[in-house]
Amino acid sequence: LSPTMVNETTFDIGHHPVTVAPNNPNAFTQATTGVSLATLYAPYQSWIPNVGFGGSQIGNSVNFNTGGGAWTPFATWNSTVEYIDNLSKQLRTHSLKTGVYVMRAAKNQTAYALTGGSYNFGDSSNNSYDTGFGFANAAIGTFSSFQQANSPNAAVNGQYRFTNAEFYVQDTWHVMPRLVLDYGVRAYYIQPQYDRGYQTSNFLPSAYVPAQAVRLYKEEIVGGKKVAYDPGTGQTASISLNDDIVPNSGNPLNGVLQAERGINKYLMNSPGLLWAPRLGMTFDPTGHQNLVIRAGGGLYYDRYQGNEIFNLIANPPALESPTVYNSLATGLATSGGYLGANGFTAIDTNGKVPRTANYSLGIETKLPLALVLNVSYVGATSRNLIQGFNLNPVAMGADLKVVNQDPTKTSSVPGSNAWDSQQLRQYWGFGAITQEHFGGTSNYNSAQVTVNRRFANGLFFNLSYVYSKCLDTGSADGNGVRFDGLTRIALYGKCDFNIPQNLTFDYVYPLPLQKLAFDHSNAVINTILAGWQLSGITTFRNGTPITPGFSVNGANTSSAFTGSTDQSAR
Repeated sequence: LSPTMVNETTFDIGHHPVTVAPNNPNAFTQATTGVSLATLYAPYQSWIPNVGFGGSQIGNSVNFNTGGGAWTPFATWNSTVEYIDNLSKQLRTHSLKTGVYVMRAAKNQTAYALTGGSYNFGDSSNNSYDTGFGFANAAIGTFSSFQQANSPNAAVNGQYRFTNAEFYVQDTWHVMPRLVLDYGVRAYYIQPQYDRGYQTSNFLPSAYVPAQAVRLYKEEIVGGKKVAYDPGTGQTASISLNDDIVPNSGNPLNGVLQAERGINKYLMNSPGLLWAPRLGMTFDPTGHQNLVIRAGGGLYYDRYQGNEIFNLIANPPALESPTVYNSLATGLATSGGYLGANGFTAIDTNGKVPRTANYSLGIETKLPLALVLNVSYVGATSRNLIQGFNLNPVAMGADLKVVNQDPTKTSSVPGSNAWDSQQLRQYWGFGAITQEHFGGTSNYNSAQVTVNRRFANGLFFNLSYVYSKCLDTGSADGNGVRFDGLTRIALYGKCDFNIPQNLTFDYVYPLPLQKLAFDHSNAVINTILAGWQLSGITTFRNGTPITPGFSVNGANTSSAFTGSTDQSAR
């Protein structure tokens, strides 16, 4: 625009399609494999179900799936449109800059659904048919769980959309030859991602009405035979219906709100405009460029990953994924059309966005022998990180209470004779309700020292040492937190990737052979000896933390020690 004003504009469009399916779909059919396992619904293209044999007795158990994981077939495409514009202006001692960034994203994706069904033949103390060994269970046809979505043709497709819009202003001000200030502010609009078809749903405890709660079949012995028993009417049914919802006994969607039906399309509050100030300083105390002090800090926001939203379309009413527990494969046919008290994925309605504050203070100085020393403090704190919070847990100690013991079970292991977990939860009709909760925190503090020698004859090297500590309440998206309010006490500790000390140095040293080459008149010798260098990178560092654990063979370790299937022992 002028010698002192420059405008930069960028526009781009991206598209990325992905399909996950077996190379030969016919290889997994019942006809090709000769395997005919019962399912609740007609499986996709007559594929056989996924099969696993895990449990407490088989380590690194083999499993089978249809070539692309449990969710096959899977199809998605992702398109983005981006516009960036930056305007710079030099005004005396000020370097001014302002700009905007806008991105619109569209992603269509099939639901994460067990379209063909999934068997777990692993041993379970709650299974009255259990042999104690997964392979033996498969041989007699008993399973600890079977789950299948009622959309065998992967008909549920999310149409996910969102917009990011940002603008900023900043100034680099040369206050004096020895002092430079950088300051500015960035504003973010991070629209919550949503399904344009309004198929996603959320669970709100405030919307749950106890008077509308469903009843669950319970395991009882009637006439010497195990049956599913309706405690409301006294009627009995096949044992394969144990823990399923008694039809017409209540509202199976109690507490569930679908997009644009009692809740907005985002299923949460919109965060509105988020402001992120930044400030930096460079100061030369002596004016001789041999000592420099730098300091700075800023606030940053970032969108969480899309899977947190994609998971919400697999909830009812868009999809039902009944689970049958502790039964026989031959009894699955009688379970069709019944709904299990299944798990549910919810999301925090406060709509907070993960944020990080970065800050640093450093001193750099020149040393003799062309050395430069830098000593800095670098830190960061993060808030509103996503963690998994169980809204519908089995209370601590519940599995150990006498009143909660199932008379049909006879295990000698504490906690193993309790009613199945579905019978002991607060919100009847649901299993664990995992809320994607914006409550995680982390912090990082470090002392960093570097010494380097550059632009000098002879040895070049760079030495870097970092002494640091990273603490958090969970090191990955969705890490579970305590439902008893003791997350900070029990889980706050070193990050999974924490490395306290890290020393690295790299070097380049021209060998004396090079000097001999220049002094020699023979061209062949010069060619052989010239240009040799010794270089390398060496690192000394600590390892990452380890978390010891333990288990009890043939029992649910959590139930035995905490009295809750949802809280592991520590």
